[in-house]
Amino acid sequence: MLFRKFVFSVVLLFGAVGAEATLINFNATGVAGVSGFVQFDDSSFDGDAFQFLSNAAITDLNLLVFGEVYTLADVAIGDDTIIDSSGLVPLIVNGSGNLADNGVQSISFFPDGFDGTASDGDASLGIGPGGEFANDEFFAVQWVAAAAVPEPTTVALMGLGLAGLGYGRKRKSA
Repeated sequence: MLFRKFVFSVVLLFGAVGAEATLINFNATGVAGVSGFVQFDDSSFDGDAFQFLSNAAITDLNLLVFGEVYTLADVAIGDDTIIDSSGLVPLIVNGSGNLADNGVQSISFFPDGFDGTASDGDASLGIGPGGEFANDEFFAVQWVAAAAVPEPTTVALMGLGLAGLGYGRKRKSA
């Protein structure tokens, strides 16, 4: 009986870790006036060096671009972001259409960002009038990938698993 509780606790603990794919934030850096992130679930990445990923796969967006705010509601879901997920760290390399449009201004990804090397994860951010393709001005933003903070359900499941392990160990020693 104790062994079954132990096995159940281990399965619960490791199941919580693997139950959800990792949320990846691409944090905007390198340009004063541009901050925030674009977030994808890494289960949408296919390991390709040039994957056209629908913007509908964006799980969160929170960007401040020279005073204009963009949220998930502003995402251009009919367009694509081009991701390189062939390496250990995914990269944003380009876009196909707008990333977002808040009605005042639109933004898009373009290649040849921060250091002028195409497809290296620092896609430029193009800006233009709302309702149009964003290609008036370009800023060499660096997009730094980082795992997002785990969701509360994941943390709760991990806690239950650890509690079960502790309970099983306590019962065994008693």
